[in-house]
Amino acid sequence: MFVGARVFMSQLLRPKRSDVLAWTGTALAIAIALIASSASIADPDDKDTPSKSSPAKNAAGTAKSPAEPFSRPYGSHLQAILDTVSATPEQRSSITAVVEAFRPKIDPLRQTYNQKRQEFLTGITTGLSSDQIMVKQTDLSQLYSDISCQYCRMSLEIRRQLRPEQIVQYESYRMKQGWGRKKQ
Repeated sequence: MFVGARVFMSQLLRPKRSDVLAWTGTALAIAIALIASSASIADPDDKDTPSKSSPAKNAAGTAKSPAEPFSRPYGSHLQAILDTVSATPEQRSSITAVVEAFRPKIDPLRQTYNQKRQEFLTGITTGLSSDQIMVKQTDLSQLYSDISCQYCRMSLEIRRQLRPEQIVQYESYRMKQGWGRKKQ
């Protein structure tokens, strides 16, 4: 009986090739979906609020793929935020300084993310092994988390420069851009 149990367990723990292929396909589908949806998660410099009839445009004015995160220049929403909150000259100066202070932290992460994203997509289309693809996807997830963390810190620092009624306006702008969680 012991030998039979050992054979049964070895068959149970050793996945069939068809199972491995199914798992790999599922992992790839999840990874592609994550990359495709990442543009809508949290990049304050990439969200536009285009009308439903017109697609988002990149800096060159051409249609932008929704799966193209971090394509707009860093800080491109600064003026709109300052206008939305009716910032005083002192606030404009301090908020601009906050955004510029975060540039050396966020910009290199954004550039690395875009490079790694391209490597990931190329790997999927050129037939990298599932292990290699998952390593690249893990790298992308970590970079995205690091970028989101820096944007959150910047947002909190911007909030420190605002009066309570301006914070409400700022958060409203962020929600319209899709940068935060909507209240349930």
